[in-house]
Amino acid sequence: MLVTLGISAYRYYMIRSEEKAAVMLAASMNEYRKIAESKGAAGAFNQVKKGFNTIEKKYGGTQTAEFARMHFAGICYDAAKYKKADTLYQNIIKEMKTTHPMRGLVLMGAAYTKEALGDKEQAVVYFELALSSDGKSMEGEILYNLGRIYAALGQSEKSKDAYRRIVTEN
Repeated sequence: MLVTLGISAYRYYMIRSEEKAAVMLAASMNEYRKIAESKGAAGAFNQVKKGFNTIEKKYGGTQTAEFARMHFAGICYDAAKYKKADTLYQNIIKEMKTTHPMRGLVLMGAAYTKEALGDKEQAVVYFELALSSDGKSMEGEILYNLGRIYAALGQSEKSKDAYRRIVTEN
């Protein structure tokens, strides 16, 4: 009986934590959108980073905090805070299960970030990982980016192959 009570109390606590974190995340995302419209992504970044950090500190073990980290990594990218975005994406990838439904999107975010940092070779690695982890849902976009980056790296055959795959596989 005592064990059941303990388990019930823990479940209640976790559910409430998820709910509170979700409310904070929604508020932070709404604030970001409003500020970004008027001040741009960089201006919005400075005003919402505290809210995202609070979610991480107070609710770090929740799924909502995991989604907040993903969103904040994207915000960092949009604000041209590429080193911060890269650090966040690397940490998310380390912690994320290979079967996570958002893994492909996170890998794409990491790829775009690596490219923005000038590391096209690593961008290719992350786009390839995204391609193998996500299946068909983003295949066209990933292949386009691979073709574009391979061309920039002077790998014309790989570039043509990626573009050819867009036409033949989609």
